[in-house]
Amino acid sequence: MNWLIKAGVQKIISHLPQAHKINFLMQRYITVGRHLPNDYFIPRLQCVQTHLNYYAKHSVSQIAIGEVQMLEIGTGWHPIVPLGLYLSGANCITTIDIRELYNHTTLGQTIEKLVQLNQKNELKTHLPSLIEERFEKLVLLAKDLKTMAPKVFLKKFGIIGITGDARQALFNLDEFDLVLSDNVLQDIQVDILTQIIQNTKIYAKNNALFSHYMDCIDQFCLFDNNITPYNYLKYTEKKWKSLNNALQTQNRMRIDFYRNLFANNAFQIVEEKLTPGNIETLKKIKIDKEFAHIPADQLATTRIHIVALNQK
Repeated sequence: MNWLIKAGVQKIISHLPQAHKINFLMQRYITVGRHLPNDYFIPRLQCVQTHLNYYAKHSVSQIAIGEVQMLEIGTGWHPIVPLGLYLSGANCITTIDIRELYNHTTLGQTIEKLVQLNQKNELKTHLPSLIEERFEKLVLLAKDLKTMAPKVFLKKFGIIGITGDARQALFNLDEFDLVLSDNVLQDIQVDILTQIIQNTKIYAKNNALFSHYMDCIDQFCLFDNNITPYNYLKYTEKKWKSLNNALQTQNRMRIDFYRNLFANNAFQIVEEKLTPGNIETLKKIKIDKEFAHIPADQLATTRIHIVALNQK
């Protein structure tokens, strides 16, 4: 599918009642398919260990993983990361999303993919901290998945699913030791994202670790190979606003924005990981003047992981 067609269709759908459910059905039966692809699933599963490694490396408190209070921003359709954290020993996982997107189908897909990887002896490769007893419990209870609400099912594994606006969510003060997200922040409008970081900061402990992974490519290139990962950088802000949509918002921000976002809100950035992109590919498109001041290596970066300590 041409990306402009999908963008246009999503723009129309975004104004309809139950837009996200319609979009899910469109992706399930038209653009993506019924199965959860490895190239989507595995990177998110691997992020579980990345977050845990960063916590072990930079956390000041160094409490046992089973006692770490975790908050995930952006549950999404497939709660891969919360289940991966549980399988790795976590007991206290809160995950929040503006909408409850996951359902019996997507939960089933997630568990089915975990089972498939385990049968191939590949699960522990991607999830090194896997606790076998927890995996067995997940598989056993999954037989009754359709008899209970998704949130009830997740709660059996210490996962508390919250549907609400992370800008306004109320938690206990100084509750969280680890706040994390995977492939989420780049899909939130800048003003909203700033408010989310400011609000979650309030409920995180002093020196709590914030670990956030951002995918800095034009998501439309994943199914239209006629455009590059940098396609969206050639549009003016006004033009991109007309192409962007509420179902797949892309803010186009680069590393300096995220550095400033955390630094300006009293975080100490302790580690960054930038995945370099292809500068030659970047040079093939005419970048809009809004991005002209950004060095080519930063502009071409495809993935960013920022790790920061909350300072109160």
